[in-house]
Formats: sequence, structure tokens, C-alpha cells
Amino acid sequence: MERPLVSVIIPCYNCIKYVEEAVMSIVNQTYQNMEILITDDYSSDGTYEILKKLAKLDKRIKLYRNQKNEKIIETLNKMIHKSNGKYIARMDSDDISVLTRIEEQVSFLEINSDIDFCGTNCIHINNKGIIIAHKEFPGKSQQIQKLIKYGNIFAHPTIMIRSVLLKQCRYNPEFIHAEDYELWCRLIYEKKANAVNLQKYLLKYRVTKGQISQKYETEQKEHTAKIMEKYSVTDMSDIEIHKMIFCTINSKRVIQFDEIRDYIKVVYEDIKKIEFNLSYPFMAKLLLFLRNKCIKLFMYYLFTPIGIRTTLKRIRTKLI
Repeated sequence: MERPLVSVIIPCYNCIKYVEEAVMSIVNQTYQNMEILITDDYSSDGTYEILKKLAKLDKRIKLYRNQKNEKIIETLNKMIHKSNGKYIARMDSDDISVLTRIEEQVSFLEINSDIDFCGTNCIHINNKGIIIAHKEFPGKSQQIQKLIKYGNIFAHPTIMIRSVLLKQCRYNPEFIHAEDYELWCRLIYEKKANAVNLQKYLLKYRVTKGQISQKYETEQKEHTAKIMEKYSVTDMSDIEIHKMIFCTINSKRVIQFDEIRDYIKVVYEDIKKIEFNLSYPFMAKLLLFLRNKCIKLFMYYLFTPIGIRTTLKRIRTKLI
């Protein structure tokens, strides 16, 4: 069977510490029929010099450089326009793709012609490459259509999408810092696209201080609420719940409701048995309940197994 061309697009900006490892994780993929589009967004830390060296090592690398810092949305859209593959795969300049990632995603999309794009689960690593968490996402298309109304349930750098669809849509610059969530909602609710998350850990996602998701959390929250309203993915009451999902304990710590779910997993050995009861709406309500308590009690409920058990016993029957 002919192996279709895949365009891997990698935007880069001031990522000198990690960019070589990230690019080489794509170069060394078991799937080889690729073009690797890399755009340096006018870095000032030597990233571009490293990229020039890497481009000389592999003819599949097509290196570009913006003449000014154009930010990620414009950079991504330019690479989408230049891509030639049947599929477009996202990759970030500080993450690491498992060596079989591209092959497994291509194989899945080739077999499942009704699926328009797919992500994967991912492993969270710190700035030293040490594993700190495993992140799972809803797998089936039906689950995704139901749960995306409560927030982004794709890891952006794990996405592979049919290029004909992405070239039609692209990223919307109106939703900076939430451009990926807006695109998924537009594809699913307007274009009626089908999407899944492969239940395999095919990317090591680097979690560092100063990431976009941490620096611009407030803007992301506001834009996400606008996206939910724009595409009528849920009613206004759920949008108000969404706005309250992020709860600031202090200036350095932000708790998201999916983190509470991780703590609850410690209490329950078999999370699947209560999967239905621990749905996203329930978790949002749980967070709202805890938010109304004083900070000390909130911290107690969040970070101690006894506190979690007590909370669930008191409110599960009331909230579900």
C-alpha cells in the first residue's frame, strides 16, 4: 500500500533548550514519508542557528524564518498553506514524539476514513525530561462531541488531521491563546467533523513555568467562554459554570476541575465503575461547591484523601 505524505508543522520561538530533541524525535520516526515544515518566529536565543544545522542533516526539513515575531496563529497558518501532505501533524518545539507516533496515527486514519482528525494521550514531563504525569483524554467520537462543551479535550501537539479539511478552516486569529479549542469546536459543530483520541501515549508533553497556558490563563478562560457561546455548544448556564471552573487559590496556584478528578482516582481503585457519576458536569459542580468554602477547608478537601471521601459522601447524591 502506498504510504501517503505527511506534513509535520513545527512552530519555533526561543526554544534553544529543547528544539533539537523535539525535531529529532520527528526525524527519527518509524514513518519516513514526511515533509517537516519548521518556522522560526524570529527567535533571539540561537534557536534558528540550531535549526539551520538540523536542516542540513535531513532533506525532508523545510526551514523558514519570519522577518518579525508574528506569533503562533499566523505562523501555523503559513505552514498549513505551504504543506503538501495528505495529512498534517502538529508538533511543538519543546515536546517529544514517541517514535511510532506518526505511523500509528496514519495507519488509524487510513483505515478509518470516517474520522477527520485524531489526537492521542500524552505523558507529561518536566524541564529535565522526567515523567510527572500521564494524561488521558476521551477516546470515542461520541464522547468527544459530548464533553468538548466543557473544555478542550485534545492535546494540541498530538493532532493529525486531513489536510483538505485544515486548509479549508485554519486557525482563527480572533481567539489568541485558545485558537486550538476554537478550531476543534468549529470543525465538530460547524463542519460536522468526527474526531477521536487514540488511547496510546504517543507524545511527551513538556510542562514548564511560563507556558502560554499558564501565563494567559485568564484570557484563555474568557475566549473559551466566547467560543462556547459562538458555536452554541451549550446553554448559558453551562457557560457560567465554565467561567467558574478555574479557581485561583493564590497568585501562584490555579486548580482545574480535571485535577480534582486525578485526586479522586487515588481514593477509588476502579475509576471506571464511577465514570458516569464523575462526568465533567459533576466535577464542575463539585469545584463550585468547594470554591464556596474557606481556603483552608478548600485545601483540606483537595489535598487529603480523607477530605475527598468526606466531600463525596456529603454531596454526591445532592449534585448528581
